[in-house]
This record gives sequence, C-alpha cells and structure tokens, in this order.
Amino acid sequence: MNASTSAPTAPSPLRSALTITGLLTLATVGSLWVDHQISLTSQAMLYVLVVVIAAYSLPLLPSVVCAVGAVVAFNFFFVPPRFTLAVESLEHLIALSAMLLVALVISHLTDRLRRETALAHRNARRARQLQELATQLADTHTVEDILRLGRQTLDAAFGGPNWLALRQPDGTLSSATALDSELPGDLHDGLQCCMRENAVLGPGTGRWPGLNAWYLPLGSKGQMQGAACIQNITAADTDGREHAQALCAQLGQALWRLRLAAAIQETEAEAKRQQVQSTFLAAISHDLRTPLAAVVGAASSLQTQRDKLSLDEQERLLASIVREATYLSTVTENTLQ
Repeated sequence: MNASTSAPTAPSPLRSALTITGLLTLATVGSLWVDHQISLTSQAMLYVLVVVIAAYSLPLLPSVVCAVGAVVAFNFFFVPPRFTLAVESLEHLIALSAMLLVALVISHLTDRLRRETALAHRNARRARQLQELATQLADTHTVEDILRLGRQTLDAAFGGPNWLALRQPDGTLSSATALDSELPGDLHDGLQCCMRENAVLGPGTGRWPGLNAWYLPLGSKGQMQGAACIQNITAADTDGREHAQALCAQLGQALWRLRLAAAIQETEAEAKRQQVQSTFLAAISHDLRTPLAAVVGAASSLQTQRDKLSLDEQERLLASIVREATYLSTVTENTLQ
C-alpha cells in the first residue's frame, strides 16, 4: 500500500467491539432513563443516533454489526413484549424492519462518503506531489539532483523500496545511488525489458503480471533515460500506477532536458573553439607572412639587381633580411611555446 496514500489505520477488532458495546449501552441506558417520558419512536431515534456515530467512526462491517445490534437491543428492551425477541404486533415488526433498513443504509452511505473523502484527499496529495516535483525539477541543473528528488518523491508516494536506474550510452543500466552500485539480476532484467518495450510492466498492466513490482520507463522511445522500479504495490491500484507514470514522465523529461542542455553547451563550446582557432590562425598567418614577404622581396632584389644597387642599398637589404628573419624566428618560437 502507498505510504502517503494509504487509508487511515482501521481500529482493531477489540476496539471496534468495545466501541459498539459502549454505544449500544449508552443508547439503552438513555432510553431506560426517559422510558416513561418519550414515545417508542423517540427511543428508536436514540439507537439510530448511535448507528450514525458508529458508521462515522468505524469501518463498514463493525458499523453494520452495530446497526443490527441496535435493532436487536431496541426490540429486546423496549418493544412489547419486553425482554424477549418476540414481536407481538405487525406494526412493531414493520417499525423494526424499517429501523434495520435505515441503519444499514446509513452505514453504507457513511462508508461510501468516507471512501470518497479519502480518495479526494489522496488525489489532492498526489496533485501536490506532481506540482512540487515539477517546481523543484525546474531548478535542478545536475543529474544527481534530479535522481535525488525522484527517489525522495517515489519514497514519499509509495512505501517502496524503490529503485532508479540510468541508461548509459552503451545501453547498459547503472544504479542511481552510490549505495546501490549493483542492481539485482531480476531487477536488472525487468528494468531492461521495461525500457526495451517502452511500457509499464507488473501487476495490473497486462505485461508480466506475475511480477511483484511496477517497472516504469523514464522517458519515451528515442528519449529513454532509464527506468524505475516501485515495489510494495497492488494490481488493483490503477490510480497509483497512473500517478507513478506521471512522476516518472516528469523525471524522464528533466533528464532529457539536461542532456539537451549539455549537448547545446558542447556545441557552443566547439563553435567557440573553432572561432578562436580561426582567429589565432589568421593572426599567426599575418605575423608570419609579413616578415616572410619582406625577406623574399629583399633577397629577390639582391639576386636580380645586385649590380645596379650601391653598397649602402645592398647593406640595407641585407639588414632587412636579417631583421625580418630574426622577427620570424621569434614569432615561430613564441607560437610553438
């Protein structure tokens, strides 16, 4: 049964019996106290009142027992002939039958109202869980935070023990917690099959009904991030299974969002690296080409027009070659460093 959605603990049989006995005793003593002051119908209303109290405070079966006991006690103590279970007139028999029917209807309606109230409270708790998880996931930026929130939410919604496993790039599974470094074999197989079929497995799903847990995928086909295992559940808890699917869908979307964000960040970093590389190469290319062009020009002039150049001009060209070659060597050394 779900930890946060289980019904209130039913009273023990002994406590229910003591409650029924006390209520019937209270109704009988009160009716005896006003026996000669009110009519038989008014006395019956006292028993109907304790039936209503029992129906509100006890489960269905004890409240039905209280309803039958109220009719029997009223008949035994107050319906003529008194202190017997016999009924001397048809009118009294009809009154007792109507009283029993009313008491049973009250017990049934009260039990139904109690169940609907518990269901409404359970749905409200589940809606709050989904809203709180969505709000908290919006502020998470690491896989570890998402898994921690997911484990906490599943443990709060279901008794557990619950497991979360991440799908690795090679398709294998790894436990989402450091304490659970190795997944049990049967658990691992169920999680793998759950991801492969992209479907919920376990009791009430029509797939692997013999399992004692629900296996739910984290994500959809093509965006599978992992799987979850929720234990201590029942096949009839359809609403609980749908709630678990909604929680796992949010976890899968959060994990996919982080993966997309990481891919976008990696792409942006690669684009920035390419841009820096291009800028660097352009700068180095300029610093290398300029002195190289000067060296080539001066050497070409010396080679082709040396006879026409004066000694000063030749010295100037040679000095230019040495200066630019030295600069080129320095730039190359700095670049290599």
